[in-house]
Amino acid sequence: MFPFIIGSVILIMLITLFATYQSAATPKKNILLNVFLPNELSKKQEILEIANSYKKINRILLFIFTIAAIPNFFIPYISFVILYLTIWFGLYMIACNQLVMFFSRKLIVLKSNNSWFYGDSMKHELKDKKLKTWFLKHHFIDSDTEEIYVDDDEYWIKGYYYNPFDKRTMIDKRVGFGTTLNMAAKGSKLFNICIIGFITVVLGGVFLLLVSLDFTTFQLSVHDDKVGIKASMYSYEFNIGDIEDISLIEALPAKGTRTNGAATDSYMLGNFNLSGTGKSKVYVYRNNPPYIKIKLRNLTIFFNTKSEIKTKEIYNMLKDLENGK
Repeated sequence: MFPFIIGSVILIMLITLFATYQSAATPKKNILLNVFLPNELSKKQEILEIANSYKKINRILLFIFTIAAIPNFFIPYISFVILYLTIWFGLYMIACNQLVMFFSRKLIVLKSNNSWFYGDSMKHELKDKKLKTWFLKHHFIDSDTEEIYVDDDEYWIKGYYYNPFDKRTMIDKRVGFGTTLNMAAKGSKLFNICIIGFITVVLGGVFLLLVSLDFTTFQLSVHDDKVGIKASMYSYEFNIGDIEDISLIEALPAKGTRTNGAATDSYMLGNFNLSGTGKSKVYVYRNNPPYIKIKLRNLTIFFNTKSEIKTKEIYNMLKDLENGK
């Protein structure tokens, strides 16, 4: 089940990033590869060659990162799967952005050499004198419509929009869908830092939590008349007198659902509802029999260690306690 989930996530990421960045080489609202070009120019041979080269390398990136995703299926710990997946996705995004920037620069050079200077028909209100002066100085004006035709490729050259003369905080993306920040606007940098910080804290917290689960050890001990099971986040204690039956089994219930806990190909930990036993607490290393089954009044506990000998020693100790209670 877990490999299927990871595979589905990887497939969605690959398709989404590939389709988004592949669309950058298709003219949309006079934008091609993050550069403004009128539609009639986008059919020129030299521009088509740049666009086709971009698409080819983008397909190569898809192949490379598809191969690079394969190790995810062989990592035994979910915490490191999440870490690998995060780094893999981040590197894929960076590679795609760098690819767009590389071909954008090539297109801008071609555009400059041929003196193709046009605007993108965005309307700007000219209430701000400083903004108006800047536009009058740098761009063409249509006096009838009072539209300012802006050829503002220079403000996208870094891969993001940075225009200190533009008062807008959010603008339409040139690659992909939705909006993006004007990094020169007040508060944009702080907002961006906060978002990155929040994502880092959340992912870091999830990773540390999963590490604690992946590398937890299941320990069972007896103190006076109580049995204690120690495990990350799911420690539990019960009275010896509550034990109704103890058995050593070779296989866990085949079916069940996890209500609160973790289940990977390596271990099961937490609260489960299992077939034949109902409400259960599980502390087991999978595919490592035998398993100790402890039946309490309203709860069943499954427990084992990585060592068959150690598991049997704990079982014999519990069996003696049960017989002597």
